[in-house]
Amino acid sequence: KDIHKGIYLVVMPSRNMNFFEFLMGPEGQRNFSIETDTVNFVKNMKIKGSPENVAFNNYQRHMMDLQAERYEIEKAIKNAGEDKDAKEAEYAKMRNLNERRVEYMTKVENENKGTLFGSIMRSMHEVEIPDFPRDENGVITDSTFQYKYYKKHYFDYIDFEEEGLVRTPIYEPKLNYFFEKMVVPSPDSMIVDAHRVIKMTYDEGMMKGDTLIYQYTLSHLLNYFEESKIMGYDAVFVAIAEDWYLSGKAPWADTAFMSKLKERVEKIT
Repeated sequence: KDIHKGIYLVVMPSRNMNFFEFLMGPEGQRNFSIETDTVNFVKNMKIKGSPENVAFNNYQRHMMDLQAERYEIEKAIKNAGEDKDAKEAEYAKMRNLNERRVEYMTKVENENKGTLFGSIMRSMHEVEIPDFPRDENGVITDSTFQYKYYKKHYFDYIDFEEEGLVRTPIYEPKLNYFFEKMVVPSPDSMIVDAHRVIKMTYDEGMMKGDTLIYQYTLSHLLNYFEESKIMGYDAVFVAIAEDWYLSGKAPWADTAFMSKLKERVEKIT
């Protein structure tokens, strides 16, 4: 069976639904094997024929080691009690651990550019937010600067041409978080930012609108606002339907769907 690009799970119901992950890359790189055991799926995994999955597994192993190191530091901080010097020493270790984690992730991303795994690593980048602008006396001149900067650059590290990101646990939560936490919760603001995000996915395809992420983003947001119980969000649904679907920018939608959508819009308006 032809399986699309993405992260997949091998789930074992007989093992309390335990699972391990693997990557399905592009066509031509699908003749590979994975061998492991139930003692530790990740650390005992042996992969043949898929360098991308080897890189993914190496990354998972390393992150498990870092997580174990983090756990020991957190335990030491807790055990330090009121000893400020001991706590500060552990906090210094934690800062060093976080720096090593970021450096490692950047290294892995650079080593895997042009692959689905590389795009996944890039998508996990945190936006680096500059300090507030200040006047000559050091007084902050725009208290909303960091919020606006983060919101503007929120999707900078998403590769809108990599369709495999749709089948990962990354893109949908990131999209939902943006509209749930980053956008002012008013219909007017939601309309502006919904159009902005959809336009990014539309424009950054190899041909306008010719990416799975555009199709997914558009359909996801249409459903998101149609199903919302928040008063006024039906206006966002109508705006997306009229500007993107009914205007002819959703060629995958069949006539039956378009007819129902048009009828739904007419009832609301």
